[in-house]
Amino acid sequence: MDRILTGQGMKSVDNYTIQKVGIPSMVLMERAALGVTNLIKEAADKNQRILCICGTGNNGADAVAVARQLVCEDYKADVVILGDDKKCSEEFILQKNIAKSCNVNFLDTVTTSEGDAYNYLCKALRDDYDIVVDGVFGIGLSRDIQGVIKDFILEINDIKKYRNEKTREFTVIAVDIPSGLNSSTGEVMGTAVDADVTVTFGSKKAGMYLYKGKDVCGQIIALDIGFPKHAYEEALTEMQSYSVIEKEDIIKQLPRRAHSNKGTYGKVLIVAGSKGMYGAACLAATAAFRVGTGLVKIITHEKNRDLIYTMLPEAMIEAYKDADDISESAMEKNIEWADSVLVGPGIGDSNMAKSLVSMVMKLANKHDKYLVIDADGLNIIAKDTSLKEYYFKKTILTPHIGEASRLMGLDISYIARNIIKVADEYARENVVNVVLKDSTSVILGIESLEDKCNNRAYVNITGNAGMATAGSGDILAGIIAGIVAGSLDRNLVESDLTKAIAIAVFIHGMAGDIAADEKGQICMVATDILDMIAKVLNI
Repeated sequence: MDRILTGQGMKSVDNYTIQKVGIPSMVLMERAALGVTNLIKEAADKNQRILCICGTGNNGADAVAVARQLVCEDYKADVVILGDDKKCSEEFILQKNIAKSCNVNFLDTVTTSEGDAYNYLCKALRDDYDIVVDGVFGIGLSRDIQGVIKDFILEINDIKKYRNEKTREFTVIAVDIPSGLNSSTGEVMGTAVDADVTVTFGSKKAGMYLYKGKDVCGQIIALDIGFPKHAYEEALTEMQSYSVIEKEDIIKQLPRRAHSNKGTYGKVLIVAGSKGMYGAACLAATAAFRVGTGLVKIITHEKNRDLIYTMLPEAMIEAYKDADDISESAMEKNIEWADSVLVGPGIGDSNMAKSLVSMVMKLANKHDKYLVIDADGLNIIAKDTSLKEYYFKKTILTPHIGEASRLMGLDISYIARNIIKVADEYARENVVNVVLKDSTSVILGIESLEDKCNNRAYVNITGNAGMATAGSGDILAGIIAGIVAGSLDRNLVESDLTKAIAIAVFIHGMAGDIAADEKGQICMVATDILDMIAKVLNI
């Protein structure tokens, strides 16, 4: 299991390393710069021209050091300073003096977007340079970029687009984080550099994956520059770091016992699909089977029965025609039978659907069954908040941002900018598990509420834009229902429900990544994700 840090968290580790451990900041800076330099040397030849664009803080000092290291190995690297060079950090002044002693060429400092210096810089960038090293702002940025820096970042992005259209190689490398990106939330602070590669130091930063972070970071490479392991343990406080599931976490859950049967690997009950809407139920049930669930039963409208039998003969089906066919006693027997229950996909918003959701929530609570509520189930709760009285610790809500907006009464843009905060607050207020889905999904579980430790919130970094397709969410709901039923590791579910849910989200995203590799993001459909679950679990 890996972890990513907020910007504040990484600052805490950095300060602890310098002040408590005693490693000088210049030592860390040299190692950081050397990592960037080595990556450039692997990709560039000595005929290419490199421009290091620097602010006047420590991020700029990193970039100055990169230029000096490259020049010392006969690469063509120049430096330009953006902003007021009379307001410099001590490390920047030192790195600048060292670089000048090593004959690094400094272009005229640019303090305004008007005048000869700015115009020359824009023309040179458009015509003369092949690689740009972005060292303007680092992970501490907390305000919107303005003035000449904003103007020039926009110019960099325009030039990149222009050069790429002309098929002239032009690469932008961000030092630690693209300038303008909030390292904790992924919000673009006015504007941000559109990087091809982001070389970050220590741990990856949450903002690189949340909100708009994925759009501007390009390939993310994390370098170890010497932060001691115990600095992470000692310096971080709650919610300064988030856990990330890795392949190794899945491998640990995969072995099956020879002496076992289908009941050993869980029984999932799926209440889904209104009249003629059988696809969501079928996708969710297939997904539950694909992650190893032993038995799946679907309760759906009778018009769906024959179609589901044809598409998924492995599933058991109970069908209803109208509300009179759905007795609480019959539903209770089904819920007693199940290890986990999924309600909501394709169920609609009719009075019958509302009755079903209410009944399932009430009985799952009564019998203490893992309960996954997705799609229409969430919308029904949003319209009738009295149903929240049936929330309990085994409830798992899986809203995308639009559903979360209705469920939580918050603006969509606010949720996108504050996705972890929103999920955490809703989970704490209602004592439930929340999977808040976006391009990067976050998972807040009951352990997050009870253990008060650093790594109980999960951020899922698998998945891609090709998964924005009908049925993808139904598949995730089915995967979660299967895993919490015990398809992979019942002991994990009972001891660490949050991690079990996070593994389900990881599997879904990784299957989508494999599907994108094989089909392409534009062409892939939900059933492609289903097909790739086997490849995820056969690792």
